[in-house]
Amino acid sequence: MVDLNIKYEPVIGLEVHVQLDTLSKMFCNCSVAPFESEPNTFVCNICMGYPGTLPLINETAMKMVIKSGLAIGGKINQKTRFDRKNYHYPDLMKGYQISQLNYPIVIGGEVEIPSKPVKKILLNRIHLEEDTAKLTHVTSSNKPSSLIDVNRSGTPLMEVVTEPVISNAQEARSYLLELHSIFTEIGVTKGNLEQGHFRCDANVSLKVKNSDKLGEKVEVKNMNSFRSVFRAINYEIERQTDVLTSGDRIVQETRGWNESKGTTFSQRSKESAHDYRYFPDPDLPNIYINDELLNEIKLSLPELRNDRIKYIKTNYDLNDQSINILCSNLDLYNFFMNISQINISEKFNIHNQDLSNWITEEMIKVIDSKEISYNKINDYINPIYLLRLINMTNEGVVNRNGSREILASLCESKLSPEKLLESMGLTKISDSKELDNICEKVIKENQSAVDDYKSGKETAIRFLVGQVMKMSKGKADPIQTESTLLKIINIK
Repeated sequence: MVDLNIKYEPVIGLEVHVQLDTLSKMFCNCSVAPFESEPNTFVCNICMGYPGTLPLINETAMKMVIKSGLAIGGKINQKTRFDRKNYHYPDLMKGYQISQLNYPIVIGGEVEIPSKPVKKILLNRIHLEEDTAKLTHVTSSNKPSSLIDVNRSGTPLMEVVTEPVISNAQEARSYLLELHSIFTEIGVTKGNLEQGHFRCDANVSLKVKNSDKLGEKVEVKNMNSFRSVFRAINYEIERQTDVLTSGDRIVQETRGWNESKGTTFSQRSKESAHDYRYFPDPDLPNIYINDELLNEIKLSLPELRNDRIKYIKTNYDLNDQSINILCSNLDLYNFFMNISQINISEKFNIHNQDLSNWITEEMIKVIDSKEISYNKINDYINPIYLLRLINMTNEGVVNRNGSREILASLCESKLSPEKLLESMGLTKISDSKELDNICEKVIKENQSAVDDYKSGKETAIRFLVGQVMKMSKGKADPIQTESTLLKIINIK
């Protein structure tokens, strides 16, 4: 009899296949095929699996995996080797795949995900292998068939395997986003999900709550986006819960994800490692990684996003939104760090949050609209000029709208913000009589809006402020304008 009171909890492990951004394939001199290339045009005898051919190891791919391992705090195996993984499938040209079993390049590591409290996803390993060919399933004259494109065969692939420590679909998605951010930032992959640069399989099982005994795991494949992974894991947890509560047992198998139906479907029984008959590849030697190479790769690592977040949280009083935006891009982060130091050394005394708001709200809009690359920010925005513009705005010399116009012009002109203010005629109206006269005129010309305001439609005042801004060509201060309008309307 089924105990309906049993509570289950998910246990999830992820396997992420990352296509490395190399020029040539893993074990031959073929160029890596550009996306949507003519089928079977980037091939040779080696990646076609012809007898008698010998593989050559791609040194760049090896270095990229080492770099990735160092970035996630893994241990680098200084002796590593390649193994043959034997199975039969039409996309496997040689009848085996060159992969790694007992001596992966990276052991362990961790990825911190944003949660409360912060959680660290522990990694089991990172190993290097070759990708398979690509099959396209078609139906012709009501007969199903498969077309094979060998272009992808032999492309360097890095497999990142977690420990089974992920508890739900949200954690899985957060982990993938962090991992994707790290690997694209250190330059080992382009990370384009649509082009298959970053593919994920999920191993999902349920165990009785507070028990150490794991349930049978199901591998879920064919998930081509972070959203797909999130949906597929949630569906699979629900499906397995229904199976167990109905008294049935979970079958260890591989299931595919159907995006349009939002369901998983059985593909095949899941193999274990001994089914693949792994053995060391006799055509490839053991590889030894020396300390000199490790130190060289270590020094090439940039400061990573999580490190930047920790540093800013410790040293700057900024809100979380600002921190996330500034730390999302290394060039943006470096610009902020530079300008904040100038702010101190030149005694501008602008609050860090105010400075951050200008960068994350106003400056980003300008550089995005002008399609300026973030690594070119310093070529277009002079930090001293930006600080002077912020001070001019804070001191009431120019209003915010005028400041935005000046900021846009700073990207195209070598003139100072003071010169641009003068040449663009954006000096804020400081004469209260001049502002009174403009407000009087706007009220006279828009009596219906005045009546709307008096009858309780408070939004009408915003229309009147807009008319004053238009008549003053943006020189009026919006807050002062609203105050003046209300004063005149209430007198009348």
